[in-house]
Amino acid sequence: MPTSESQKRANQKWREANKEKYNALCAEAMKKRYVNNKSEISEYKKEWYKQKKLKQIFYKECEILRDILN
Repeated sequence: MPTSESQKRANQKWREANKEKYNALCAEAMKKRYVNNKSEISEYKKEWYKQKKLKQIFYKECEILRDILN
């Protein structure tokens, strides 16, 4: 269901006026999502850390090659 521009502005205004309520609401939703999708989230995190480690190794190897070539 598309949201009108005036509704978007009203939502943004409410979020700014009720920052604590909005943050509490989001925190509760994130907790619920984490509990319901724990296995998917853990798989995503494992893959993310694996990619991060591979990037670190790649950058170290590139640095070594640059040192050799210079």
